[in-house]
Amino acid sequence: MKLILTLFLVAAVPVSLMAFDVENISFDELMGENFTEIIESAKSAEMEKVSFEIQNEGEAFEIPSVRMRKVSYEEAEMSRCPRNSEIITGEPDTDLFTYVGFKYIRSDDSTCLAQPSDKIYYQEAKNTNLSFWHNQGSSFSYDYETLEYRMKRYFFFRTQLDGTRRFYHYEKTEYTGKTFPERVELEFVNRENYPIIPWEGDETFRLNYGLGDKAALVFFRTNYEYKIESVGEVVDGNWFTKFNIKVVKKKKLTPPEKDAVSLTLNKEGDGLSVKIRDIRARSYYKDDKIGLKIKLWRNVLLFDDKVAYEIDINLDTASDIVIDFSDSKWDSFKKEGLKKWREYYVEWSFRRVNSNISSDEWIEKEESNRIRL
Repeated sequence: MKLILTLFLVAAVPVSLMAFDVENISFDELMGENFTEIIESAKSAEMEKVSFEIQNEGEAFEIPSVRMRKVSYEEAEMSRCPRNSEIITGEPDTDLFTYVGFKYIRSDDSTCLAQPSDKIYYQEAKNTNLSFWHNQGSSFSYDYETLEYRMKRYFFFRTQLDGTRRFYHYEKTEYTGKTFPERVELEFVNRENYPIIPWEGDETFRLNYGLGDKAALVFFRTNYEYKIESVGEVVDGNWFTKFNIKVVKKKKLTPPEKDAVSLTLNKEGDGLSVKIRDIRARSYYKDDKIGLKIKLWRNVLLFDDKVAYEIDINLDTASDIVIDFSDSKWDSFKKEGLKKWREYYVEWSFRRVNSNISSDEWIEKEESNRIRL
């Protein structure tokens, strides 16, 4: 019997080769570094089966083979170039100079040749974050010893298959071994009018060095809007920078400190009084007012409790505020007279009024202690 074998190959040529002009492809491009990578990829788990059909008297067989993983020209090219390189954003100048005046170096298809720029020197401080607390003053001085580094910047471009160019750069730095003393002074010129509030956290700034002829102050975490004026000068061969910092306003008014205000119900002879204690009155709210909502309740067995007094009033801030219900000035808030042998308690809330550091929302407080007349 005459054996006729008809072999049909149903496999695609690797895309990495299809992308080339086969007639003009160079030997280096065909057998370059990425060729080994392509062969290795054929052994990977990404392999696919390709059908070969053999016809033998009407019987069909499938012989397993592999299809090479698609490796783009760009992948192969990047494998030859620095992996830490970055694409330069924006259009390069037509004469192939960068925005800092360093010339791009041509790159062929086999390697990324690059020429370093001129040496660039810059300094870095060991510590840069500064935090300020509510109990600190308004003037601060800092001494640093900055380290000097030398940086080389490399530029290159690669010609793409479509004839366009893609521009890249990468950098290398090394410590020169030199250190330089730095001194910084910060002066908050109106901090007393906008104190740092302890229940809102610290103000944190960042000092950046190596940005020219003086340090730069950056807001890292703050609740205020600042205006900064700085002066940099060389004193005895070392840099000195003075910052004058003015608080313009608070960015956002936040709720007052809930636990700063407390209330106690007291027995006064045959009557009752409440004492409000404000631990922040003198330090942060001395020129403000405090709003109070006070309900004096009478406990009633088996039925709903009754309101004896209901007060809603704004008062000048003070460390201690006493409201004696036997005083006639509180009669306008009376709902019923106090009754002997009855139990009383207070529900209440407070707020800061016309404050430049706290919002005016009501802060609900817990129910007071209970007293029986």
